[in-house]
Amino acid sequence: MLTYSEVENIQGYLGNYEITVKKNPTYVDPDKCTCCDDCTEVCPVVVPNEFEEGLTSRKAIYLPSPIAVPHSYVLDEQACLGIFPLACGKCQEVCDPGAINFDVYPEEIKFTVDTIIVATGYDIFDATQKSVYGFGKYANVITALDMERMIVHASEGNPIRPMGKRIAFIQCVGSRDEQVENENCSRICCMYATKLSQLLKRSDPTRDVYVFYTDLRAYGKGFEEYYKRAQRTGVKFIRGRVAELIEDSQTRKLTLRVEDTLTRQIIESEFDLVVLSVGLRPNEGTDRIANLLRLAKSPDGFLQEAHPKFRPVDTLTDGVFLAGTVQGPKDIPDTVAQASAASARATRLMNRGEYDVEPVMAFVHEESCDGCGLCVEQCPTNAISLSSRDANSDKSLSPKVAEINEALCKGCGSCIAYCPKDALDLHCYSNDQLLAQIKAVLADKKNGEVRVLVFADDMTTYRLADNVGVAKMSYSLNSRIIRVPSGSRVTPKLMLQAFAEGADGIFIGECEEKSSPYPHSVSTIKSNISKVTHILKEEGIDEKRLRFVQFVTVMLGGFVNNINSLSDFTIKSGPIPAQKRKRLGENINERLFK
Repeated sequence: MLTYSEVENIQGYLGNYEITVKKNPTYVDPDKCTCCDDCTEVCPVVVPNEFEEGLTSRKAIYLPSPIAVPHSYVLDEQACLGIFPLACGKCQEVCDPGAINFDVYPEEIKFTVDTIIVATGYDIFDATQKSVYGFGKYANVITALDMERMIVHASEGNPIRPMGKRIAFIQCVGSRDEQVENENCSRICCMYATKLSQLLKRSDPTRDVYVFYTDLRAYGKGFEEYYKRAQRTGVKFIRGRVAELIEDSQTRKLTLRVEDTLTRQIIESEFDLVVLSVGLRPNEGTDRIANLLRLAKSPDGFLQEAHPKFRPVDTLTDGVFLAGTVQGPKDIPDTVAQASAASARATRLMNRGEYDVEPVMAFVHEESCDGCGLCVEQCPTNAISLSSRDANSDKSLSPKVAEINEALCKGCGSCIAYCPKDALDLHCYSNDQLLAQIKAVLADKKNGEVRVLVFADDMTTYRLADNVGVAKMSYSLNSRIIRVPSGSRVTPKLMLQAFAEGADGIFIGECEEKSSPYPHSVSTIKSNISKVTHILKEEGIDEKRLRFVQFVTVMLGGFVNNINSLSDFTIKSGPIPAQKRKRLGENINERLFK
């Protein structure tokens, strides 16, 4: 276990991840520290205690929490009067075990692992963003985490501050709120407010505790019963959002104004303390890890799982798994269950010893590669690199050639569009194979007839077309479906060749970006389409003949309507004139890469 450390870099792939960690010094040897507290007594520095949400203070040398692992004091270098050069040193003077050592420095540690579990956790919503509630302005407006710490200290007989007799909880602060760009539910707030209200009533039954909620969500095992028990103990649950909060400048008490949406009554009442049930946000360290591992994010900013039903703890990066609130808001039982699942998935992989890879992956026609390196920066998984050719290779070829790391390649095919020499290709979906399919589906086209090619991604659109058939829904007979791993595999050159061979319309269907196995594919598809539409305009061909839509597997009607719409448009516009078709097939690479 490496504590007080941060991940600096991650490189590699499943079975061979090279990790670089910076281990920061704590200046206290955990093997020698006895937690005698002598050092804190002589330390002159006092700063807010982060573990207690700033409600209490600590010294520059301190125990991070009562359950800290390792159970040892640490020295806060930023709060200390000075280490280099030493400005105080009193703590070291009184440390009998000799645990304190100022002559230690940050250490870089490198090691290799087979799999990675990302569990970077969450941050609570910054309540100052909801200025209407006055957090940070009014002394008696606190967060639920503040209340948690206050109750703990009160139960130990060391109350931090008075709580008063009338306490109000305001729910959904920072959750389900478009104004703060967070529309998702944080899932835990309703029940932790119910728990805290119960603890407050238990410690003093004469207290009046109100919970103002939007919708109370008691979805877990035993949660509904717990909610009803809270009602029976006298906690008052009011359905309505607090619209206004006013502080009395003399008494510091707070008046809340809210509409009870069940009774249609306006409630205006005074409270001693207002508790904001703040929601969850992704931890600030999540972005860095996501960038290092190239992990996709869902719209709420949390990390995206590979599939919400079939692979809920996997990511699209092989050997990397998610656990806890890094994937989305959840309570402790769900976090424990997901952590167990993630560790089991990781162990299952490591116990196999050998890893299977999909046959669909990129490869290089080495005789065509000129080592330009354009493809290297375009690969979303860093699977392409430049290497030196074999000493016995043809001297007329470039000294460098692209090389595919098969352990990293995901088989999306998006890199192929960026190669001006047609040196990159994809196993099972090669340029020759796809062009042969295009020619085959256009071979029986008659004069005056229109033909629409549908490039359907394997993840969603192809399955959607299959479900349409199972549901006995019909769509245009002028359409022909060609299966591809991703819409990004359909290069601009392939589109122009399809038009030149006789296609009158091209439709590219792709999995919705947030649930796609290739979340980068949408931007690649749009880039490819942009290049083709530019050439279509130059030739006087309507760009509406080329369309792109993102799907989910339940959009049967949407699939049918989109295909019929493009088919109707091509019928109305008629076939592309032969002369224009001919020009589209000429000098394609020169036009695309000029």
